[in-house]
Amino acid sequence: MTSVDRLYRLCLLTLSFMLMFTLMAIANPAAGKDQSSQSNSGRSIVNGSDATSGAWPGMVAIGFRNETAKRGTFCGGTLVAPRWVVTAAHCVADLRPNKVVARVGISSLSDTAAPVTRVKGFRFDNWKPKRDLNDIALLKLAKAQSSATVPLATPDLYQPRSSAIVLGWGSTKPSGRGYSVNLKQAEIATTTQERCNKMWRDIKNKRQFCAGLGGAKPVDTCLGDSGGPLLLADPNGIVRLAGIVSFGPQPCANPRRFAVYTKVSYYSEWIENFTGPLPEPSPPPVPAPAPEVAPDPTAG
Repeated sequence: MTSVDRLYRLCLLTLSFMLMFTLMAIANPAAGKDQSSQSNSGRSIVNGSDATSGAWPGMVAIGFRNETAKRGTFCGGTLVAPRWVVTAAHCVADLRPNKVVARVGISSLSDTAAPVTRVKGFRFDNWKPKRDLNDIALLKLAKAQSSATVPLATPDLYQPRSSAIVLGWGSTKPSGRGYSVNLKQAEIATTTQERCNKMWRDIKNKRQFCAGLGGAKPVDTCLGDSGGPLLLADPNGIVRLAGIVSFGPQPCANPRRFAVYTKVSYYSEWIENFTGPLPEPSPPPVPAPAPEVAPDPTAG
C-alpha cells in the first residue's frame, strides 16, 4: 500500500468517525448537554436580575476548599435542614467531601467575610449519569447552620405554567460566558409534561420536569448553576424547593427547548431518611381586617 493510499484511507476513517458522532448527536439530542460545574460549567441564569442581598438565606454556594468563593464556587444548593444541603448529583459525584465547602446564605461571591462550612459527606440516590436520572445529592455539613431552611414542595404544586423562581451565580450569556459575582434570580414558568417530553427524549415524568421562558428575550438557567433551586410558592405563599437545576440546551436560553429540573417532591421520603422529619412552616398570619370607622355625626 502506497503512502497516498494510506493517507486516503486515514481521511476516510476520520470522516467516518465524524459522521458517526454527528448521527449520534442527532439521534440523541440529550448527548453532551449536561455540564458539571466543576470546570465552571453547570447551569445558571440568562436574562435574570440581581437578587436583593439577604433575600434568599437558604441559598448555598458550593465550592472547592482552600479557594475563595469567587474562584472556587462550582454549583448551587439549597439548605433544607440545619446540616443538610440539596444539590445535583453531577456536581459532586466525582469529588471527595473533604475537598468541598459550603457558604450558606451568601449573595455576593466577593463577600470574603461569609462563613465557610466544610462538607462531611455525600448521599446519592442511584445516580445514573448516562441518563441524567436521579440527579440529586445531599451534602452533610460539618456544622449546623442557623439560616432559614427551605421547605420541600408537595406533589400538587407542579402545575403547568406555574410561575417559578430560579437562582444562581453562573453565566449570564447563552454562550456560557459572563459569570456573575452577584446572585441572580429570574422568573420562569413550568411546562406541561407533554411539552417537556417533546423537548427532551427519555424524560421521567415522576422525577423530572421542564421550565423556562421563551419569546424574544428567553430566560433560562445556564453554565455555572447546576444544583441550584427552582422555587414554587404554595397557596399560603410559602416558597418551597421544587426543582434542582440539572441540564439544558447548549447554547442556553433556547426558546424552543427549556432546561430540565429534578423533581424534588419525588425524593422527599429519601431526603427525610437522612435529615429526619422536616417541620412544616407555619402559614403567614392573615392580616386583621381594618377597623370600621364610625360616621361623623357632625359631618354634612
